[in-house]
Amino acid sequence: MVLFILTAGLSSCDKSGETPEVSQPLITQYAAKAEEVVEGENIAIGPLKDYEQESDVVYKLEVSSELPLSKFIVKTSSDVFSSQSKILRTVPANAIDAQGNFTQDLKKVTVYYAYKIDAAVPPLSIVTVTFTFQNRNNFAGSSSNTFSTIKKGSTNGKLLTVIDMPGYTLARYAGIGNQDNLDILGGVRAALIAAGVNINYRKGPFFSIPLRSDIAFSSDAFISADKIDFVGYRTKVAGTNPVLNNGSYYLVSPSDTTVLTSSFAGAIGTTITLTGNSGTANITVGKVTRLATYVSSPTQTATNFVTAHKAAYTAVGLNLTSNAANLVWNLINKNTPVYTVQTSTLTGNLAGNELRDAKVDLLAATIRKIAADLPAGQQLRKVYFKRLDNITGSNKVTAATFDQITHDSEFEVLLAGIVAEGRTSIGPIAHNNEVYGFVIDDGRRGLIKTSAATSVNPSGASNPTNSTTAAEGVLFCTIKVQENK
Repeated sequence: MVLFILTAGLSSCDKSGETPEVSQPLITQYAAKAEEVVEGENIAIGPLKDYEQESDVVYKLEVSSELPLSKFIVKTSSDVFSSQSKILRTVPANAIDAQGNFTQDLKKVTVYYAYKIDAAVPPLSIVTVTFTFQNRNNFAGSSSNTFSTIKKGSTNGKLLTVIDMPGYTLARYAGIGNQDNLDILGGVRAALIAAGVNINYRKGPFFSIPLRSDIAFSSDAFISADKIDFVGYRTKVAGTNPVLNNGSYYLVSPSDTTVLTSSFAGAIGTTITLTGNSGTANITVGKVTRLATYVSSPTQTATNFVTAHKAAYTAVGLNLTSNAANLVWNLINKNTPVYTVQTSTLTGNLAGNELRDAKVDLLAATIRKIAADLPAGQQLRKVYFKRLDNITGSNKVTAATFDQITHDSEFEVLLAGIVAEGRTSIGPIAHNNEVYGFVIDDGRRGLIKTSAATSVNPSGASNPTNSTTAAEGVLFCTIKVQENK
């Protein structure tokens, strides 16, 4: 749209033999924040409210021309040009009238111009403002400035830190992993590489906002204990307290040892696989010891053991079941102690091998050591979560809303009540533009948006985003956080 319309055609031809006057005006534009005193008046230059809707952007334009200037023109790429945009001052004074015509015979001028961002211009709009000065022969010089708008009221708060970890192939070197990616070393690491797995995609379960990075090794987590903000966890069994789906990805507060040490109701306390073809053995779990007697096969032996001794283990909070030759003890209540697990052959060759998920055990051991090594008076970081895109009310945040939030000015509404709800783990989490709010016990607050199910890489190609439950098990997301300063 054009504020001041170009008039007049090209000037008449130059007289024969004279050098044509074709030099265009030269413009120096100042748009960075500054303050100047002009003839006793203070003038603020730059975006007065960081390109917020309904705010001014003040430009200082210094212009020189070999020929006297005749016209000042302003154009914008925006669909709406605010009628409140105006010239604040010129030096010399009153050099340009309301129609953009020069009222004096000038070859140099300084213009202070306030461009008003109209309320109808949506947040995140890319706006280009172009200033053109024309001389008496209608030769013109131009200067442009491009900016992105933000929501009205944003600058009432603090600018948010943005940590972008998208899911497209070329950028999958940042994200939040899970315990399966913890301490991938030696032969395991070599085997993965030999199998064609890009080891760089195996992100660690610990994530630090201050470090802007995941932490993949227990040794690094120990020395960065006070900087760990989130932990990624993939369940291996369903839970009832808290409710957890089997095989799903959860984002967990470091303080939630119930989840991170797999001591939630429904978690597997231990599994023992029976072997051999004769005899008897004592099996001890939860300080309860019971006799197993071989009958026809390890599977039938396991079945008989459950029938005979289920009640005894139920009494100490463990639900005993069998699966083929496997005896499985699940926690009936969270944090039920399993104590020593032991199988002792008494006669024949009946025996039992304890089966544990090594990575679950490693995560549990790491969390326990981190907690033990913290300085006196310090505790594991506590983080509260809530999903915001699938609710109704004033604190709903969709993926589109998330993109428009640049400052923390709306957090009092959007994150209200999260601490009171007391949720220290959230999920199942998928790559589907889900939005979560979080509040950390040190005062930091923020939002997390998961990547879309399909991601577009910088070359423009579209690819499915790897699932959080895929082999890599990585959460790709964007975090916006109000950091303590």
